[in-house]
Amino acid sequence: MKIILPMPHLLHYFNLTLNKVNELPGVELIVVVPTSYDPMAAGGGLNQTRENIKFRIIEMKQFKLGPYYSFKGWIRMLWMEKPNIIISDETFMLPYILSIPTNLVMKLLKIKLIMQSIPYQLPLYRESFKRRNVEPNRIDKLPNPLRFIVMNFGIEYILRRIRAYFNKIKYNRPDAHLNYVDDAFSVYGSYGVKKEKIFVTDNSTDTDALAVSEKAVSGLPDILPESNYRIIHVGRLTKWKRVDLLIRSVAKLKDEFKNIELVVVGEGPDEEYLKSLATELKISERVIFTGGIYDSKLLAQYFKASALYVLAGVGGLSINDAMFFGLPVICSVCDGTEKKLVRNGFNGYLFEESSEEDLIRKISLVLSNSKERKKMGEMSRKIIDNEINIHTVLEKWQQAFDYVMRKK
Repeated sequence: MKIILPMPHLLHYFNLTLNKVNELPGVELIVVVPTSYDPMAAGGGLNQTRENIKFRIIEMKQFKLGPYYSFKGWIRMLWMEKPNIIISDETFMLPYILSIPTNLVMKLLKIKLIMQSIPYQLPLYRESFKRRNVEPNRIDKLPNPLRFIVMNFGIEYILRRIRAYFNKIKYNRPDAHLNYVDDAFSVYGSYGVKKEKIFVTDNSTDTDALAVSEKAVSGLPDILPESNYRIIHVGRLTKWKRVDLLIRSVAKLKDEFKNIELVVVGEGPDEEYLKSLATELKISERVIFTGGIYDSKLLAQYFKASALYVLAGVGGLSINDAMFFGLPVICSVCDGTEKKLVRNGFNGYLFEESSEEDLIRKISLVLSNSKERKKMGEMSRKIIDNEINIHTVLEKWQQAFDYVMRKK
């Protein structure tokens, strides 16, 4: 079974998952990537690498059409490779909707299409007819007289109806969907996607690789002095990660917890701002910026030296990593990963989105009770070992492959 997956990046953590997909019985995975990439793509701070890759890579020249991407020579490549399945995220879906030659080749070669996506912030079909919030959009950038006409004479509503109908066509085009949150059933279901076409995989890093790292650092000297008050954050330093909220919370907790400390692992465009914020709040000696860490053993040492993991903004897979290393987790509205993993009062806490007051309260609850904190950490590890890990995720991928291959 030959599978082609177009990707805008080769990310260090997702490469490990793709290696596992390539190792499934009878699977040959080919990943198509751009010949060049933008280091500031997706907000910057992404670690793109080709080290330890076990799948085949094809490089092609990428082009953009509005919010969508494709590759020059895509049809010719499909004809040469003759894959059984294409896995596409939403940004690469346009050719399968509008390109007659692409669909003709897929029909002739009997190529099946799977869309892999996260229905994060995707509204239900009828809810997409109107604005959901006050955030500015492309209509707000129009010249004033034209903007007034569009917004007050029903044109915006018509445009939204057209886009919603286009999305309905787009979401029904694939033979199956791969998602990692249960919301996929209600969200894509509202666009008419049949339930049997949706496969919820949950979300996980390569937990086998984490186990190797855990074993490798066992017995090594502690990378930091032992502390029951050390918080760790792992992720890109961008606005939507809300590390600033976490730093402000630590600053307000320093009187209650004299030894509180924050380890910030990651790099990104907000790094200098966050360092200056720590200085401004007079806690620079309590905040350790490690920079980006992509050595799994070194990262394991920092997790093992910490007492609590906090994700103050949007994210996902770092939660899995922290739970694997036995840490309680505090987070808010992430990308859906948290809905299955973080259980309020069981292995951590969910705090009110963007609420500094609630985040401070939840951190204080965990740090003030070492016995409960340890128990929560143990529950985190049990969830990873017994419920959501790389093997449970791959099982769902395999089910999706088997489903589309059976379809006529």
